[in-house]
Amino acid sequence: MGIRKELNPTGDGDEVQIPTVHYLWSSDAKAALCKMFAELKSPDEYLPNISRCVNRKKTSCLKTRHHHVFIEQLLPFPIWGLLPKNVYEPLIELSMFFRNLCAKSITQEELDILQRQIPYTLSKHEMVFPPTFVGIMVHLVIHLAVEAKVAGPVRYR
Repeated sequence: MGIRKELNPTGDGDEVQIPTVHYLWSSDAKAALCKMFAELKSPDEYLPNISRCVNRKKTSCLKTRHHHVFIEQLLPFPIWGLLPKNVYEPLIELSMFFRNLCAKSITQEELDILQRQIPYTLSKHEMVFPPTFVGIMVHLVIHLAVEAKVAGPVRYR
């Protein structure tokens, strides 16, 4: 089909080589992220017991609150230096979208801007990540700004 030719397998005689995708983290990068989580200092009750959920190269037992804080505020920092620009840029845009959407106060104009910008951000995601990643649940992000217009700020629901 001619899609993502740089990821097509190449053959040299009997050997077939499959290139790695550029959005995978190396073992060192995973270890650095887990080390950041383990050493993270936060105000009381903001991220309680996050260091207990981290071992050398894996996170487990994270609560919903941990995921929200990670996506909204912590995600841009580790990926900025560990991933290529075409990968970290849409992830940071998505992080900023959720941070702005979940703010304590938000105006109709800001919601209009978020509503216009999110389809472009998700299109960038589709260009980087495989189609199986960009499914129906990711598509639902498009409707969050409209829902906030109807029901009020997300933070209070």
